[in-house]
Amino acid sequence: MAFRLSAIGDLKFDERLVLYGWLEDRDFGAALAKRGGRLIKCARACGVHMGVKSGRVAGDRLGYSQIVNPLYMMRKGTMTVGQVVSHIFRNITSNVTRAVRPEPYIDRKGRLRGNFRGLADVLRGRLEPERAAAIRLPTED
Repeated sequence: MAFRLSAIGDLKFDERLVLYGWLEDRDFGAALAKRGGRLIKCARACGVHMGVKSGRVAGDRLGYSQIVNPLYMMRKGTMTVGQVVSHIFRNITSNVTRAVRPEPYIDRKGRLRGNFRGLADVLRGRLEPERAAAIRLPTED
């Protein structure tokens, strides 16, 4: 992603989407588009992702964000119902099917626990993405 400074103005990342973990860039771009910004896709552009495995967010926290963040974004108008359903379905399906034989660098069981915790909070009427940061991990008990 790249943005023109003149297009951003006073727009800021939503700090409720914590841990720089899940969909905050998409939320920012959609918020900019809602203000009249133009989104342009260029198939000839190349990007580089500088992420490292040691910098990953804990599975439980990411799994929670995989559920709560899209629903929160739908409520604020930066994702559509179809996008939210697709995101949540793909994430839960991946976590369930791969939890049996997870990749060595992905905590699928933790993500799945987080998915269920997020679903439980949503069913209780709690749509608070910042709660992901407060999730205690099994190793922290």
